[in-house]
Amino acid sequence: MRQRASTPLPPPVRDTDWDEYAVVDIADFLPATTTRFEDDLLRTEVYRYREAAPPLSVYENGERAYRVTCVTRPLVERLTGGPVA
Repeated sequence: MRQRASTPLPPPVRDTDWDEYAVVDIADFLPATTTRFEDDLLRTEVYRYREAAPPLSVYENGERAYRVTCVTRPLVERLTGGPVA
């Protein structure tokens, strides 16, 4: 019988207390542009929110492109196939 491969969750998601937080945003800030106000390395930051997450515009800084992955308890439960603690 074939089994579904488990979905690896990054530690910030896996370690979240889902009874306390409703949303985890993982923001990847891509390497800086030519203005050189920031370094040229990818930077990842994790933000946890007890209620709804703010608009994506809060992550803008005018220097770096960014992408945000928004994770919620229902998503984690769907990916892992069961309830989370």
